[in-house]
Amino acid sequence: MKSELLTLLALGALTAGGCTTIATSSRRQAETHEMARDDRLQADMVRLQARVEGMAESRNEAFRDVEALRAQQERELAAIRRELETLRAMIKSLDAAREADRKAIVDSLSKQIAGLVKQAAPRRAYGPSISDDGLEHTVNQGETLSEIATAYGTRVDVLIRANKLSNPNAIRVGQRLFIPE
Repeated sequence: MKSELLTLLALGALTAGGCTTIATSSRRQAETHEMARDDRLQADMVRLQARVEGMAESRNEAFRDVEALRAQQERELAAIRRELETLRAMIKSLDAAREADRKAIVDSLSKQIAGLVKQAAPRRAYGPSISDDGLEHTVNQGETLSEIATAYGTRVDVLIRANKLSNPNAIRVGQRLFIPE
């Protein structure tokens, strides 16, 4: 029995040692897995930090680009404003020149028209004579009261009243008409 007891003790010692070996081996495997997982997490963290730094640099670069574009836009806007002011000044100058040209043309045409009116005035055989308050006109062949009024720059009704004409269509050649001034 003693020998059986010794055998059992020996067997128990071997069994206990084997359990310890298995438990230690399992623990070592778990630690190895944890270390591998920690290594992967650390590698992932390093990659994420690199991405974050890359994104921060991209953001900073985008901000610099935006600021450069704003500065360029301000320069272009200032140039456009200067050009606009130049164009406004040119338009103002052209308007003044156009007004001066218009005035010169109107004056020139007025003089030419006055000369043409003088030349177109009907030729009178006896010509007008000057009186105290106006002119005296002798009616020529074919003249009408309207033509005479136009030639002297007056109106027909003024001639009718000044000459007390009862029938303005009945003027005669040689009749003297008073033309008030």
